[in-house]
Amino acid sequence: MYNWFIFVILSFFNAYFHFFHNNRLSDSSFIYVHSRKSWWDAQSYCREHHTDLPSIRNMEENKLVYQIDTGLTWKWIGLHRNLWSMWSDGSDPSGHEPNNPRDREGCVRTLYGEWDIANCNDVHQFFCFDHNTNATGEATTLSGSNIVFIPKIKSWWDAQSYCRKHHTDLPSIRNLEENSLVYQIHNLQAWKWIGLHRNLRSTWSDGSNSSYRNWKDNIPPTRPAWTENNCTVALSNNGWQWADKQCNSKFNFLCNGGKICSILFQNSLTWSDAQSHCRQYGGDLATVHGPENQTRLVEVARKYNSHVWIGLYDDVESWTWSLSENANYREQNGLKHECSHTN
Repeated sequence: MYNWFIFVILSFFNAYFHFFHNNRLSDSSFIYVHSRKSWWDAQSYCREHHTDLPSIRNMEENKLVYQIDTGLTWKWIGLHRNLWSMWSDGSDPSGHEPNNPRDREGCVRTLYGEWDIANCNDVHQFFCFDHNTNATGEATTLSGSNIVFIPKIKSWWDAQSYCRKHHTDLPSIRNLEENSLVYQIHNLQAWKWIGLHRNLRSTWSDGSNSSYRNWKDNIPPTRPAWTENNCTVALSNNGWQWADKQCNSKFNFLCNGGKICSILFQNSLTWSDAQSHCRQYGGDLATVHGPENQTRLVEVARKYNSHVWIGLYDDVESWTWSLSENANYREQNGLKHECSHTN
Protein backbone atom coordinates (compact mmCIF):
# COMPACT_ATOMS: atom_id res chain seq x y z
CA MET A 1 0.00 0.00 0.00
CA TYR A 2 1.59 3.22 -1.12
CA ASN A 3 1.70 6.29 1.08
CA TRP A 4 0.52 9.18 -1.04
CA PHE A 5 2.11 12.56 -0.72
CA ILE A 6 2.32 15.84 -2.58
CA PHE A 7 5.74 16.06 -4.15
CA VAL A 8 8.19 18.57 -5.53
CA ILE A 9 9.87 18.08 -8.89
CA LEU A 10 12.90 19.50 -10.57
CA SER A 11 13.08 20.76 -14.16
CA PHE A 12 15.98 22.33 -15.98
CA PHE A 13 13.72 23.36 -18.84
CA ASN A 14 11.10 26.08 -19.19
CA ALA A 15 8.38 23.45 -19.39
CA TYR A 16 4.76 24.21 -20.22
CA PHE A 17 2.48 23.70 -17.24
CA HIS A 18 -1.03 24.65 -16.12
CA PHE A 19 -1.09 27.35 -13.48
CA PHE A 20 -3.62 25.60 -11.31
CA HIS A 21 -1.65 22.36 -11.22
CA ASN A 22 2.03 23.37 -11.35
CA ASN A 23 3.86 26.38 -9.88
CA ARG A 24 7.49 27.27 -10.51
CA LEU A 25 9.30 28.42 -7.37
CA SER A 26 10.59 31.95 -7.93
CA ASP A 27 13.92 32.24 -9.78
CA SER A 28 14.60 28.52 -9.59
CA SER A 29 14.31 25.33 -11.58
CA PHE A 30 12.00 23.74 -8.99
CA ILE A 31 8.38 23.17 -9.96
CA TYR A 32 5.68 22.32 -7.45
CA VAL A 33 3.09 19.81 -8.64
CA HIS A 34 -0.20 19.50 -6.77
CA SER A 35 -0.95 15.93 -7.88
CA ARG A 36 -0.74 13.29 -5.16
CA LYS A 37 1.43 10.34 -6.23
CA SER A 38 3.65 7.61 -4.88
CA TRP A 39 7.40 8.30 -4.97
CA TRP A 40 7.84 6.02 -7.99
CA ASP A 41 4.91 7.56 -9.88
CA ALA A 42 6.21 11.02 -8.99
CA GLN A 43 9.62 10.07 -10.38
CA SER A 44 8.01 8.78 -13.60
CA TYR A 45 5.90 11.92 -13.93
CA CYS A 46 8.90 14.19 -13.47
CA ARG A 47 10.99 12.29 -15.99
CA GLU A 48 8.16 12.34 -18.52
CA HIS A 49 7.17 16.00 -18.15
CA HIS A 50 10.28 17.70 -16.76
CA THR A 51 13.66 16.23 -15.79
CA ASP A 52 13.58 14.37 -12.48
CA LEU A 53 12.75 14.63 -8.80
CA PRO A 54 15.06 17.23 -7.26
CA SER A 55 18.40 16.84 -5.56
CA ILE A 56 18.75 19.32 -2.69
CA ARG A 57 22.40 20.35 -2.82
CA ASN A 58 22.59 23.20 -0.31
CA MET A 59 20.69 25.26 2.25
CA GLU A 60 19.51 27.76 -0.38
CA GLU A 61 17.81 25.05 -2.43
CA ASN A 62 16.26 23.59 0.70
CA LYS A 63 14.82 27.03 1.54
CA LEU A 64 13.20 27.16 -1.91
CA VAL A 65 11.39 23.91 -1.16
CA TYR A 66 10.46 25.25 2.29
CA GLN A 67 8.65 28.21 0.65
CA ILE A 68 5.73 25.99 -0.23
CA ASP A 69 3.36 26.04 2.72
CA THR A 70 0.43 23.75 1.95
CA GLY A 71 -0.94 22.96 5.35
CA LEU A 72 2.06 20.97 6.63
CA THR A 73 1.81 18.39 3.86
CA TRP A 74 4.81 16.31 2.85
CA LYS A 75 6.38 16.63 -0.59
CA TRP A 76 8.59 14.13 -2.37
CA ILE A 77 12.19 14.98 -3.26
CA GLY A 78 14.65 12.85 -5.20
CA LEU A 79 16.49 11.09 -2.38
CA HIS A 80 15.81 7.41 -1.81
CA ARG A 81 17.59 4.40 -0.37
CA ASN A 82 17.67 1.05 -2.12
CA LEU A 83 20.11 -1.27 -0.34
CA TRP A 84 19.17 -4.53 -2.00
CA SER A 85 17.87 -3.60 -5.45
CA MET A 86 19.51 -5.38 -8.33
CA TRP A 87 18.81 -2.91 -11.10
CA SER A 88 20.99 0.01 -12.05
CA ASP A 89 18.05 2.20 -13.09
CA GLY A 90 16.43 2.00 -9.63
CA SER A 91 13.07 1.00 -11.08
CA ASP A 92 10.16 -0.08 -8.88
CA PRO A 93 10.93 -3.65 -7.78
CA SER A 94 9.06 -6.49 -9.40
CA GLY A 95 10.05 -10.10 -8.85
CA HIS A 96 12.60 -11.36 -6.41
CA GLU A 97 16.10 -11.40 -5.02
CA PRO A 98 18.63 -14.22 -5.35
CA ASN A 99 18.95 -16.68 -2.45
CA ASN A 100 20.54 -15.38 0.77
CA PRO A 101 20.45 -11.66 -0.10
CA ARG A 102 22.24 -10.84 3.17
CA ASP A 103 25.22 -13.05 2.44
CA ARG A 104 28.48 -11.16 2.05
CA GLU A 105 29.29 -13.00 -1.18
CA GLY A 106 28.40 -10.84 -4.07
CA CYS A 107 28.12 -12.32 -7.60
CA VAL A 108 25.19 -14.18 -9.13
CA ARG A 109 25.31 -17.53 -10.91
CA THR A 110 22.48 -19.44 -12.59
CA LEU A 111 21.53 -23.12 -12.95
CA TYR A 112 18.27 -24.47 -14.40
CA GLY A 113 16.87 -20.95 -14.37
CA GLU A 114 17.48 -20.46 -10.64
CA TRP A 115 19.83 -17.77 -9.33
CA ASP A 116 22.25 -18.01 -6.44
CA ILE A 117 24.79 -15.67 -4.84
CA ALA A 118 28.39 -16.89 -4.77
CA ASN A 119 31.86 -15.62 -4.01
CA CYS A 120 33.04 -13.62 -7.02
CA ASN A 121 36.34 -15.49 -6.96
CA ASP A 122 34.68 -18.88 -7.47
CA VAL A 123 35.16 -20.23 -11.00
CA HIS A 124 32.29 -21.16 -13.33
CA GLN A 125 31.37 -21.11 -16.98
CA PHE A 126 29.52 -17.98 -17.96
CA PHE A 127 27.41 -16.05 -20.43
CA CYS A 128 28.26 -12.87 -22.32
CA PHE A 129 26.05 -10.26 -23.88
CA ASP A 130 27.12 -9.29 -27.41
CA HIS A 131 25.69 -6.54 -29.61
CA ASN A 132 26.72 -8.74 -32.55
CA THR A 133 25.07 -12.16 -32.63
CA ASN A 134 27.77 -13.95 -34.64
CA ALA A 135 29.61 -16.02 -32.04
CA THR A 136 32.98 -17.48 -32.97
CA GLY A 137 35.27 -20.18 -31.61
CA GLU A 138 33.95 -21.98 -28.52
CA ALA A 139 31.14 -19.47 -27.98
CA THR A 140 27.53 -20.56 -28.54
CA THR A 141 24.87 -17.95 -29.30
CA LEU A 142 21.54 -18.74 -27.66
CA SER A 143 18.85 -18.86 -30.34
CA GLY A 144 17.35 -15.50 -31.26
CA SER A 145 19.27 -13.54 -28.65
CA ASN A 146 22.43 -11.58 -27.93
CA ILE A 147 23.41 -13.95 -25.11
CA VAL A 148 26.49 -16.07 -25.74
CA PHE A 149 27.53 -19.15 -23.74
CA ILE A 150 31.27 -19.46 -22.98
CA PRO A 151 32.37 -22.94 -21.78
CA LYS A 152 35.59 -21.62 -20.20
CA ILE A 153 36.00 -21.81 -16.40
CA LYS A 154 36.73 -18.40 -14.84
CA SER A 155 36.10 -16.27 -11.77
CA TRP A 156 33.37 -13.66 -12.10
CA TRP A 157 35.93 -10.88 -12.50
CA ASP A 158 37.89 -12.75 -15.17
CA ALA A 159 34.63 -13.65 -16.92
CA GLN A 160 33.68 -9.97 -16.94
CA SER A 161 37.07 -9.04 -18.43
CA TYR A 162 36.78 -11.79 -21.04
CA CYS A 163 33.30 -10.71 -22.10
CA ARG A 164 34.33 -7.06 -22.34
CA LYS A 165 37.36 -7.97 -24.44
CA HIS A 166 35.73 -10.46 -26.82
CA HIS A 167 32.05 -9.53 -26.74
CA THR A 168 30.25 -6.72 -24.89
CA ASP A 169 29.78 -7.67 -21.23
CA LEU A 170 28.30 -10.26 -18.91
CA PRO A 171 24.55 -10.41 -19.59
CA SER A 172 21.69 -8.65 -17.82
CA ILE A 173 18.59 -10.84 -17.51
CA ARG A 174 15.68 -8.50 -18.11
CA ASN A 175 12.67 -10.80 -18.26
CA LEU A 176 11.44 -14.38 -17.95
CA GLU A 177 12.08 -15.08 -21.63
CA GLU A 178 15.77 -14.20 -21.34
CA ASN A 179 16.03 -16.29 -18.20
CA SER A 180 14.52 -19.20 -20.14
CA LEU A 181 17.23 -18.79 -22.80
CA VAL A 182 19.90 -19.09 -20.14
CA TYR A 183 18.15 -22.20 -18.84
CA GLN A 184 18.78 -23.94 -22.21
CA ILE A 185 22.41 -24.49 -21.23
CA HIS A 186 22.43 -27.22 -18.61
CA ASN A 187 25.59 -29.15 -19.34
CA LEU A 188 27.06 -31.10 -16.43
CA GLN A 189 24.67 -29.34 -14.03
CA ALA A 190 27.28 -26.58 -13.77
CA TRP A 191 26.69 -23.05 -12.55
CA LYS A 192 27.28 -20.21 -15.02
CA TRP A 193 28.02 -16.55 -14.25
CA ILE A 194 25.64 -13.78 -15.27
CA GLY A 195 26.23 -10.06 -14.90
CA LEU A 196 24.70 -9.41 -11.50
CA HIS A 197 26.94 -8.48 -8.58
CA ARG A 198 27.06 -6.44 -5.39
CA ASN A 199 29.93 -4.20 -4.33
CA LEU A 200 30.74 -3.57 -0.66
CA ARG A 201 32.79 -0.54 0.21
CA SER A 202 33.60 1.87 3.01
CA THR A 203 32.65 5.49 2.45
CA TRP A 204 33.33 8.77 4.23
CA SER A 205 30.38 10.83 5.41
CA ASP A 206 31.47 13.84 3.34
CA GLY A 207 31.81 11.74 0.18
CA SER A 208 35.59 12.10 -0.08
CA ASN A 209 37.75 9.25 -1.35
CA SER A 210 40.42 9.11 1.35
CA SER A 211 41.95 5.62 1.39
CA TYR A 212 43.76 6.04 4.72
CA ARG A 213 42.77 3.49 7.38
CA ASN A 214 43.87 3.00 11.00
CA TRP A 215 42.02 -0.15 12.07
CA LYS A 216 42.71 -1.69 15.47
CA ASP A 217 45.64 -4.15 15.17
CA ASN A 218 45.74 -3.21 11.45
CA ILE A 219 42.93 -5.69 10.77
CA PRO A 220 39.91 -4.35 8.84
CA PRO A 221 36.45 -5.55 9.95
CA THR A 222 35.28 -8.75 8.27
CA ARG A 223 31.76 -9.08 9.63
CA PRO A 224 29.00 -9.89 7.12
CA ALA A 225 27.52 -6.86 5.38
CA TRP A 226 24.12 -7.37 7.00
CA THR A 227 25.37 -6.76 10.53
CA GLU A 228 24.80 -3.37 12.09
CA ASN A 229 28.49 -2.81 12.89
CA ASN A 230 28.88 -0.47 9.94
CA CYS A 231 30.08 2.81 11.50
CA THR A 232 33.55 3.71 12.78
CA VAL A 233 34.84 4.96 16.12
CA ALA A 234 38.29 6.00 17.26
CA LEU A 235 38.96 4.00 20.44
CA SER A 236 40.21 5.93 23.46
CA ASN A 237 41.63 2.77 25.07
CA ASN A 238 43.50 1.49 21.99
CA GLY A 239 45.71 4.40 21.00
CA TRP A 240 42.84 5.94 19.05
CA GLN A 241 42.90 3.18 16.49
CA TRP A 242 39.59 2.52 14.75
CA ALA A 243 36.91 -0.11 15.18
CA ASP A 244 33.47 -0.69 13.70
CA LYS A 245 30.47 -0.25 15.98
CA GLN A 246 26.71 -0.43 15.61
CA CYS A 247 25.56 2.85 14.11
CA ASN A 248 22.85 3.15 16.77
CA SER A 249 25.42 3.16 19.59
CA LYS A 250 25.98 6.55 21.21
CA PHE A 251 29.39 8.23 21.43
CA ASN A 252 30.91 11.68 21.36
CA PHE A 253 32.02 12.67 17.88
CA LEU A 254 34.43 14.71 15.80
CA CYS A 255 33.42 17.14 13.08
CA ASN A 256 35.49 18.65 10.32
CA GLY A 257 35.24 22.37 11.00
CA GLY A 258 37.26 23.42 7.97
CA LYS A 259 40.46 22.52 6.14
CA ILE A 260 42.67 22.47 9.23
CA CYS A 261 40.48 22.21 12.30
CA SER A 262 38.49 19.48 13.99
CA ILE A 263 35.79 20.09 16.58
CA LEU A 264 34.88 17.59 19.30
CA PHE A 265 31.29 17.54 20.52
CA GLN A 266 30.62 15.95 23.90
CA ASN A 267 27.03 15.17 23.00
CA SER A 268 26.47 11.41 23.14
CA LEU A 269 24.69 10.67 19.86
CA THR A 270 24.18 7.90 17.33
CA TRP A 271 26.32 8.06 14.19
CA SER A 272 23.45 9.41 12.06
CA ASP A 273 22.52 12.05 14.63
CA ALA A 274 26.18 13.01 14.96
CA GLN A 275 26.40 13.39 11.19
CA SER A 276 23.31 15.63 11.18
CA HIS A 277 24.72 17.70 14.03
CA CYS A 278 27.99 18.31 12.19
CA ARG A 279 26.19 19.26 9.00
CA GLN A 280 23.94 21.65 10.91
CA TYR A 281 27.07 23.67 11.70
CA GLY A 282 28.36 23.59 8.12
CA GLY A 283 30.80 20.70 8.50
CA ASP A 284 30.65 16.92 8.52
CA LEU A 285 31.90 14.00 10.56
CA ALA A 286 35.68 13.94 10.47
CA THR A 287 37.50 12.45 7.49
CA VAL A 288 41.01 11.19 8.24
CA HIS A 289 43.20 11.64 5.15
CA GLY A 290 46.48 10.42 6.62
CA PRO A 291 48.74 10.13 9.68
CA GLU A 292 48.83 13.92 10.18
CA ASN A 293 45.04 14.04 10.32
CA GLN A 294 45.06 11.09 12.70
CA THR A 295 47.51 12.91 14.98
CA ARG A 296 45.27 15.98 15.00
CA LEU A 297 42.26 13.78 15.79
CA VAL A 298 44.12 12.32 18.78
CA GLU A 299 45.12 15.79 20.03
CA VAL A 300 41.50 16.89 20.08
CA ALA A 301 39.92 13.67 21.38
CA ARG A 302 42.35 12.66 24.14
CA LYS A 303 41.28 15.62 26.28
CA TYR A 304 38.05 13.79 27.04
CA ASN A 305 39.27 10.16 26.94
CA SER A 306 36.16 8.75 25.28
CA HIS A 307 35.43 6.89 22.06
CA VAL A 308 34.42 9.26 19.25
CA TRP A 309 32.60 8.78 15.98
CA ILE A 310 34.44 9.61 12.76
CA GLY A 311 32.95 9.76 9.28
CA LEU A 312 33.79 6.30 7.92
CA TYR A 313 30.94 3.85 7.38
CA ASP A 314 30.21 0.73 5.32
CA ASP A 315 28.06 1.41 2.31
CA VAL A 316 26.26 -1.67 0.98
CA GLU A 317 25.73 -0.70 -2.62
CA SER A 318 22.83 -1.77 -4.75
CA TRP A 319 22.84 -4.98 -6.66
CA THR A 320 23.97 -3.90 -10.13
CA TRP A 321 24.42 -5.46 -13.51
CA SER A 322 27.88 -5.48 -15.04
CA LEU A 323 26.26 -4.05 -18.18
CA SER A 324 24.28 -0.97 -17.12
CA GLU A 325 20.95 -0.79 -18.89
CA ASN A 326 17.26 -0.63 -18.09
CA ALA A 327 16.08 -3.85 -16.50
CA ASN A 328 13.16 -4.81 -14.33
CA TYR A 329 13.14 -8.58 -13.88
CA ARG A 330 14.28 -10.18 -10.64
CA GLU A 331 14.35 -13.68 -9.16
CA GLN A 332 12.80 -14.63 -5.81
CA ASN A 333 11.89 -12.40 -2.80
CA GLY A 334 12.12 -8.61 -3.13
CA LEU A 335 12.55 -6.03 -0.38
CA LYS A 336 10.92 -2.62 -0.02
CA HIS A 337 12.60 0.64 -0.96
CA GLU A 338 12.83 3.51 1.51
CA CYS A 339 12.30 7.03 0.18
CA SER A 340 13.23 10.35 1.79
CA HIS A 341 10.95 13.35 2.08
CA THR A 342 11.00 16.86 3.50
CA ASN A 343 8.38 18.89 5.30
